[in-house]
Formats: sequence, C-alpha cells, structure tokens
Amino acid sequence: MTVTACSEIVLGHSTHTDTPAPALVETQGWQPAPSGECKINCDASFNRCRSIATAAAIMRDSAGRVIDGLVSSFPASSTFVAEAHAVRMATMMAQAYDLNSTIVESDCKEVIQLGVDETVPPWEGLAILLDIRHLVSEGNLILKWTTRNNNKVANWVAQTYACNLLPLDWVANPPAALAAIISADVPSSLH
Repeated sequence: MTVTACSEIVLGHSTHTDTPAPALVETQGWQPAPSGECKINCDASFNRCRSIATAAAIMRDSAGRVIDGLVSSFPASSTFVAEAHAVRMATMMAQAYDLNSTIVESDCKEVIQLGVDETVPPWEGLAILLDIRHLVSEGNLILKWTTRNNNKVANWVAQTYACNLLPLDWVANPPAALAAIISADVPSSLH
C-alpha cells in the first residue's frame, strides 16, 4: 500500500470579509472527526453523455464507522453542478441530524471555496451554492477540501450507485469492496 501526502484546505463560515486565505495543511489518508463527533464525506459521479449525475454523502463517527449514508441520482449539466449537489446533500444531512460544527468534506476545491466565499458563484450552480452557504451558516458547519485519495469511500459509493450496482442495504451491510475501503481508510491508531 502506498501512502501519499496531500494538501487540504479547511474553510469555515465567517462573517468577516477580510479573513486571511485558508492555510494548507499536510495530511495522509482519511482523517476522522474529533472524538465524539461525526464527519460527512461526499462526492459525485457525472455521465456527460447522458447528463446524469449521482451523489453520495457518508457520515462516519470519530472511529471511522459508517453511521449513515445517502445517494441520489439527478440531471446535471456539468461535473461542477454534480459536485455542488453532493456538498448540498451532505450539508442537508448534517442539518437533518441537527449536527453543529460538523465537518463536510469534498474533493471539489471549487465548490468548497464557493460554499463560503462571498463572491457570486457561476450561474449554473448559483441556487445550489446559495443553499450550501445558508446551510453552512445556519448549522455552523465546516467545509473542508481533501483529495480524491482521502475521499475513497464517497467516491466508490457514488460510482457504484451510478452503475446501478449499489445494494439497498449498503450502509448496514457494506459490500465486501466497500468494507475493504472503509477498513483501509481508518488510521491504524483507531483499529
């Protein structure tokens, strides 16, 4: 197994317009939420030929166990719109569970940055990004960018759902391939 270092950007809701740019932090692999809290990873898969996308949001506890998950299929015009939908779905999941200060993590840096920026988002994702901004401020959520390598579970779920191969009970009884990714994803200090 090869472990590669990556950079991640952490962005939180801020009412200040003169907030300094987020710092880059080196991490290796999926990082769990702080003890006693949950973290939601999300990702999307986009089929350009059919203009159809799928999104996945996976809630995990501080030990890396899957608590819940959502998947959705919807029309989309671009990868950007699909990724924005996935982040919105994750923020709505945090709201449904009444989770405050929860980390919502995605591998789409543009959506994460626009989710907290005060700049006008691209028109194709405007409504979705305004929803994300509202949900982030309302729930005091933390949007965080990570690499795809650190988002393997959400990526696998979104792609498998897009191929109509995800079983209905995937959260309670993860398929062997998903269980292996989840197990390999959890830092060895938590095993």
